[in-house]
Amino acid sequence: MNRIHNKGKVLITGASGFIGEALCRQFTVRGWSVRAAVRGPNAIAALQKDGEQVFVGNIGFETSWLQALSGIDVVIHLAARAHIMDDPSTNPLAEFRKVNVAGTV
Repeated sequence: MNRIHNKGKVLITGASGFIGEALCRQFTVRGWSVRAAVRGPNAIAALQKDGEQVFVGNIGFETSWLQALSGIDVVIHLAARAHIMDDPSTNPLAEFRKVNVAGTV
């Protein structure tokens, strides 16, 4: 299939998650240029061929989004702290808010 990226550039956070990976594939197939915001290298093997990854590290209030947002037309924010069983942190609610609230702001 010939993919022509003429619909714009989308940044997807949480791109290595179940929904994020599927969404990256769908946007790519539909002609969008996809940039996946990920915590570390090689988070999404499928995007190494058809998309781009930008490393943002752990998401929080201090996260710099300048590189990730450069040239982006649309942002889909899926990154979140979820599904953590037996949380080792001393204050799970504070950690949840750090990522899911402050990281989003």
